[in-house]
Parts: sequence; C-alpha cells; structure tokens
Amino acid sequence: MNNIFNQSINENYIGEVKLGNNILSLKKLWVYGHKNNFVSCEFINPNFFKLTFKNSLLVKVNLLEDKICQISVFHNYTGRFNNIGIGSSLQELTFSYPNIEYDDDEKFFYIPEYKNLAFFFKEPYSMGLDNKIEEITLNDSELLLYP
Repeated sequence: MNNIFNQSINENYIGEVKLGNNILSLKKLWVYGHKNNFVSCEFINPNFFKLTFKNSLLVKVNLLEDKICQISVFHNYTGRFNNIGIGSSLQELTFSYPNIEYDDDEKFFYIPEYKNLAFFFKEPYSMGLDNKIEEITLNDSELLLYP
C-alpha cells in the first residue's frame, strides 16, 4: 500500500477512501494500519464509528447508512489539495482560491465550488495571513446528520 499519509486530497476522496463508500471499502486500509500498529477505533455514539490512523488520518462512518461520511487529515499528513496542505497559510489559500469563504458558525474556510471540503486553522478566530491550516476535512453533510 502506498504511503497513506501522502495521498492527494480531492473533493470526495483521499486515496482509496471515498465519501459514500461502505465500511468494507476500508478493509485493506484497516488491515494495513492494524499490521503496522497505528490504527485506533472508536464508537462516537451508536450511529457513528471512527478509525484514526497515526493521528494523521481520520475516517468517520455512519453505521445506520453503512457509508463513509467524513475524512479528515491533520498533524503529519503530507498529501495536498492541489497546492494546499497541512501547514499552508491563509495567505497561500486565499492566493490560490480568491473566492474562499468563512463559515462563522463552524469556524472553517471553504471554497464554494468544492462544497465537501473544509479548512480548519490553528487559530480559528484569526484572519491573520500567516495563520496555518491544521486540518482539512471532507464531509458528506447528509450522512453526518443524526437520525
């Protein structure tokens, strides 16, 4: 398996992990993480389950729908969304995507044409151009709803 912590980030998937896929699609990744002793598993509540790989890749599954609903990268993840990745500055993001918008309620930036993608910064209340991205998350908002 290729380095799972250096795969390109796309709007709906990272490597072989794709929003909307079922939990069995994670088998190869889970086995790889288990063999290398860097995966942890946790039930968030009876409806959601998450797998975390080396504190750099998180995959959340909606168990009622049996679908991947969220993929997040952070810490030492080196893959990028085009030229933007963990540690990129707000200045780099706004230069690459001048139409970037900020969600005041959830405290993240997003690019309107990439509705599933969210950029969280080290200092969520700061608009300083040197503020650094600490998490990139892909969401299927319909699958994240509680029943």
